Amino acid sequence: MSQRQPNYQENKGQISTIYLIVQHSLKVRKSEDVTKLRENIVNATFLTMMRPNFQNESPLKNIYLTFEDPQSQEHIFEPELSQDGENQRPQPPFLQPKSENSPEYTLVLDLDETLGHFDQSIDKFNRRPFLNEFMQSIHGNFEIVIFTAGIQEYADQVLQDIDPDNIVQHRLYRHHTNFEQGNFIKDLTLLGRDLSKTIIVDNNHTNFKYQPENAIFIRTWINEEDDQELIYLKNLLQKIGKQKQEDLRQSLQQYRDYIVMQIARGVSNPEKKI
Repeated sequence: MSQRQPNYQENKGQISTIYLIVQHSLKVRKSEDVTKLRENIVNATFLTMMRPNFQNESPLKNIYLTFEDPQSQEHIFEPELSQDGENQRPQPPFLQPKSENSPEYTLVLDLDETLGHFDQSIDKFNRRPFLNEFMQSIHGNFEIVIFTAGIQEYADQVLQDIDPDNIVQHRLYRHHTNFEQGNFIKDLTLLGRDLSKTIIVDNNHTNFKYQPENAIFIRTWINEEDDQELIYLKNLLQKIGKQKQEDLRQSLQQYRDYIVMQIARGVSNPEKKI
């Protein structure tokens, strides 16, 4: 039986992916030797085109991953750290102590597929609908932390575009995560914040492994124009902030109980409120 040949659209997508990876790699060539540059390009191209759970992510997020023999059944990925120590994992706590003027509560937000999506066909990070309204409405009640599994160079580039007013107070990247069985997992205990006053919002359940009681799940967003998840999330967070609970996890448990109750009643798209 002959092997199926990729169609035009598949070839076009693969070529644009490779082009984007090479383009970015050449931009940073001054800080990397040629051998490492070649390795990063090969790794990122392989991951983006062959690894199923990377298909909807920006290929730029995969540049600094390494992989074992591609013929093996399981690929073990490890973060590639820069030789100059720039992206070496710091000692926790990762965040500086709060100032007297900082909001009481801390909100940890994922970046890709939560606040937006990088569209490689146009080399642009598309904002999730209502992102600006969401960010403006919550920063008075929450200290905002972006915690992404993406590399710092990529995330900083995105945040420079979507956060011109510097609403985000802290940025954490891939080298702040725990690497376990091919996943970059976020551990809130390493931030240096009171967990009773901390919430994490993410589209990846894996990041709730350590502190599920602090989590709000948000649906993955690619480019759906009618998406309203950030409106629902804004209303939920505003209500939680106004409750002034000593332990935010109590409010989050009320939220989860309400979701479960709706599902039990046959609601296919549960309303996000408490």
